[in-house]
Amino acid sequence: MVVVNEEEYRALPASVGVHRAGYALARGNLVETVQHARRALEVAAEDDHLNRGGATALMGLAAWASGDLETAYQSYGEGMAHVERDGHLSGTVGRAITLADIRVAQGRLRDAMHTYEQALQLASEQGGAGVRATADIYVGMSELQRERNELDAAAGRCSGASSLASSPGLRRTSIGGA
Repeated sequence: MVVVNEEEYRALPASVGVHRAGYALARGNLVETVQHARRALEVAAEDDHLNRGGATALMGLAAWASGDLETAYQSYGEGMAHVERDGHLSGTVGRAITLADIRVAQGRLRDAMHTYEQALQLASEQGGAGVRATADIYVGMSELQRERNELDAAAGRCSGASSLASSPGLRRTSIGGA
């Protein structure tokens, strides 16, 4: 057998586990999601932040689906930190949307806004509008401001989202998964 990339070959078992966990989650099988994610974590190298992040985030999504919002937030946040350590800025910023959604589900609207603000700060430090999820963050912030009856601020966020979404090469994303 010829292996072209040794590092990717060593990460293959963890990657397969993450993909199996994602498939189980898509099928609604939360038990299998957690089983495959745990297996991926067992076989992933300590510095394999992408697979560790994916597995941990999927466990968080399974916890969210089962109604355990605090575990969901903690686990998904840990997964996000791994993805950030691996250098995937757009994934990190995009996953902040899910963290904010969990906070909204908990009724913690200020914390959700803070999560959005941190993601925007990270995006601006790394090039701003080039991050695909930035428009979605503005929409989420607008929804929170609308809830607080801050209609002018909400309209401003919508305008920002609209201008980003219409930028060449920038597609609006729906990030709610790992």
